[in-house]
Amino acid sequence: MARANSFLILGGVAFALLAGSASASAQRRDDARDLLFGAMDKGRYLAVEGIILRRNSTRDPGMMQLRMAQATGISKTVVLSPLSFQGVTTLDDGQNWMTYVPDENRVVIQGSPRLMGGTSRRKRAAASSYRFVSDTGDTIAGRKTIVVVATPKSPEMPTRRYWIDSDYPYILKMDVVDGGTPKVLLDTKAIAFEVASSPEAFRITPATGVRRIYLESPETIRSAEAAKAMVGFTPIMPRDLPYGFVIQEGQVVGDKSERFVALRLTDGLASATLYQWPMSRKNPVPCQDKKSVREVNGLRMRLVGDLPEVVLSKLIDAFVKELAKGLQSLSGTSQDDSVLPDVDRARQREGNGPVPFGVSH
Repeated sequence: MARANSFLILGGVAFALLAGSASASAQRRDDARDLLFGAMDKGRYLAVEGIILRRNSTRDPGMMQLRMAQATGISKTVVLSPLSFQGVTTLDDGQNWMTYVPDENRVVIQGSPRLMGGTSRRKRAAASSYRFVSDTGDTIAGRKTIVVVATPKSPEMPTRRYWIDSDYPYILKMDVVDGGTPKVLLDTKAIAFEVASSPEAFRITPATGVRRIYLESPETIRSAEAAKAMVGFTPIMPRDLPYGFVIQEGQVVGDKSERFVALRLTDGLASATLYQWPMSRKNPVPCQDKKSVREVNGLRMRLVGDLPEVVLSKLIDAFVKELAKGLQSLSGTSQDDSVLPDVDRARQREGNGPVPFGVSH
């Protein structure tokens, strides 16, 4: 009896240790995830200047070198190399995103991508799609870092690594590891924090006679029926997408005569955009890559994103299956709008109104 009690006591202790270990492990995962999203959310508000290397896609052969500065939510970058893009300047004040191309003396002005928001939805998606761990990272641009590794729960998705400054919530480096090979998307060569920049540092001063191009702002889809009224068909919006992806936001884009649907998808860290339009209209986006294009029931869809081909194929096929279930058609029936995020979005400025902040004549 005494021996049996001893086994029970030891078993209880072991169970408590295992439970405590599991709880501590879960807390470390949450801490690593919170550290990463804290840097994503708060880093843009830091006063920073530096030189960075950036690649827009893992498919890009080389990286751009840029001079960057930011403060209180305003950011500016100037391309230093390659020569073909030298001098191209972007300015994002949280409302407008402006790009100045000096060789063509034109400024393109459109709504800031940061208006999309949806941080809480992205964070929930990331929690279900990845496992997070953190560790001491490499020294980058003379700064100590903490590296957060986001390992996907699906083996078809790549691992993502983020090196975050040890003293500031700021991402200094980021890469994607697919098939054991890392591809750097962001790297920092020099950086200074708590920089007191003058207001002139956040202005674009184009040459005389600059041509200003205002891109029409997209409209957020609040319901499937509202989208149908704007584009003439009910967009396909599956409730369940593979790899933990969700619809971060639905938008109606394009000019008034040729409007189409853009669904912004995310698994919390990776992103893609699914475009939909009737086949009777001209293609608003290139469709040469047939692997990411589907045509069904008079509707054409194109999925664009920096994702493995197998992932892109399964994602777009999920939309085809939704249509095949008989829930959607071009004439459309009312769809459950709960797949759309409940996001309060600031209305973007349209037309040729006053010149936005940051552009000097």
